[in-house]
Amino acid sequence: MTKKHSTPLTAEQLLNDDQFVRTVLESRSSVATYHQTHLRQFGDVADVVEDARSAILSMQRHFQAKSPSQKTLATILEKIRSS
Repeated sequence: MTKKHSTPLTAEQLLNDDQFVRTVLESRSSVATYHQTHLRQFGDVADVVEDARSAILSMQRHFQAKSPSQKTLATILEKIRSS
């Protein structure tokens, strides 16, 4: 049994098909929402990283003292910050 192939629709026919146009517009909206959500999540992650960086720098300044253990901690914090 041979499958009958239909003639492809032209761009004009597709643009005149309300269901097709509605589907495209809804899909576009869904994609835009998806990207906005991920951009917000990326921004949230960037904020957390910046907060951690600030905390590490603050701790480094605090622990740049004279005792060997505080110097060791400052060195560890520097390695974390630079990685």
